[in-house]
Amino acid sequence: MIERVVENWLTSANERQYQIPFCQVLASEGETVIYISPHGALEQGKDVITIGADKVPCAYQLKAGKINLKAWRDNKGEIDELVELPIAHPSIRSRQAHRPYFVTNGAVADTVLHRIESANKVWKKHNPKPLRLIQGSELVARFVKAHGSFLPRETRDFSSLLQLIINGGRGPLDKQRFSSFLESVLPIRVSNHVVPLDVGRSISSVVLLTSYIVQGCEREKNHWAVFEAWIVAESCILGAASKHGTPAKWWAKSSELCELGAVRALESLCEECAGNQTLFTQGDPFTDGGFYPLRITILAGTLSALSLYHRLRSEKWERDSFVQDFLMDYMKRIQVWGESAAPYLTMAALELEQHGAHSSSEGLIGQLVKTIVVLNGSKGRGLPNPYYEPEDAVRLLSGMDPTNPEVFTGHSYALEPLVEFLARRLRRRMLAHFWEKITRVQFTWFRPGEDWEWFRWRAERGSLDHRMPNTPQSWGDLLDAAENGPTGVPELLKDRPSFALFFGLVFPHRFGVELLRLIDRAIRQSS
Repeated sequence: MIERVVENWLTSANERQYQIPFCQVLASEGETVIYISPHGALEQGKDVITIGADKVPCAYQLKAGKINLKAWRDNKGEIDELVELPIAHPSIRSRQAHRPYFVTNGAVADTVLHRIESANKVWKKHNPKPLRLIQGSELVARFVKAHGSFLPRETRDFSSLLQLIINGGRGPLDKQRFSSFLESVLPIRVSNHVVPLDVGRSISSVVLLTSYIVQGCEREKNHWAVFEAWIVAESCILGAASKHGTPAKWWAKSSELCELGAVRALESLCEECAGNQTLFTQGDPFTDGGFYPLRITILAGTLSALSLYHRLRSEKWERDSFVQDFLMDYMKRIQVWGESAAPYLTMAALELEQHGAHSSSEGLIGQLVKTIVVLNGSKGRGLPNPYYEPEDAVRLLSGMDPTNPEVFTGHSYALEPLVEFLARRLRRRMLAHFWEKITRVQFTWFRPGEDWEWFRWRAERGSLDHRMPNTPQSWGDLLDAAENGPTGVPELLKDRPSFALFFGLVFPHRFGVELLRLIDRAIRQSS
């Protein structure tokens, strides 16, 4: 059955869609992936560069569909560069001969096979290693082999895979079902220790399965769902590695590939926003009004997180000014649907700071604090907690979920990290103005039982901590606490502050004091 799933996915994928999973296959076969092309003008026909298990450098050019004589002629210039030009990469010696590969997920016509045979005789003058061909049928076999025995074992788990593939498209990602499915493949639910080799193989399978599942979303240009899927996958990988103490060499490349998939999705989202002709409306404008502010809030947070991500990694990003303009133009149209909106607004505030808009940044967080203390510190239902996704929160607050009696007043998961955010910026007067109302709301936080459970969508062990804000509160004590380091954050997260930006958006119920301390400190140090 998995052969049919792989074949159906592969035959309908373009070269960009199967590039990341193909790199995972290469890594699982023992090659070291050192370069993945963004499909720019300087790639010189080389979409992927690796160092083989025998230490020989390899270069791959990826294409999609059947390669007939016309397609071969159309791509001949790139193929010549693939074979003849040496690899220009600091990990490879200058002029070192490389193995060139031409890859397609379709079939290659016999006339093209003859052309390759003849061309290899000519290319021999430039590169002694002939061009090798990888066709669709071989790709399917290699993908299936890369899964090994790490596939859904139970009928219900395989049914979940098919359901996720079928349902993937226009709607939001079902993160709970998706993460539960990935855990059926990874050794997360097992109590005994698993050897690194098996952890690595299961992680390879997760990257491939995620590629199959997000294809429908990619087809519908549902970039937000694609982004969330890759971050959930990376989180599951970090969880499995953390639980079993697996050395990084068995999972680091897979983690990087997931992060690359998430970044590409957000960059596609940014490009779509930059060329938007509908001013970010969707569907019927008469019914879209209730959801428009939520969409703007999500865009503000995700685009800001992407800009901050590139900044933390010291990468120049050409859309930085667009994000700044977007925030300045649209921040007045945002709307808080619940506490799961807090990470989005915090990312926007952090990005505004990077452009010198400190008063706008701190005013945005101050307004969010005011909203929480007013709604959660008085009678009524209050703001839905961070376990409620945007659509669930809207459904609840609009009365479309009449069987749910949950009330959220009296406590808040997001309030304490927001208070510390303002304290670190010395907004003493603003906090003093709100403090009497803040003291009516308990600071609440779920503390996962073990570090590795931070990365699960639902931790099975942990404690729900509550504490009332101090009355009165010493400003010096509050400032000292806000300046503490992120001591409670898992090491695998502490070492990845750029990933933590995305993690906080996708896992809003993990967005607490410790995570925001980590992010805030990393940004301040990078500045």
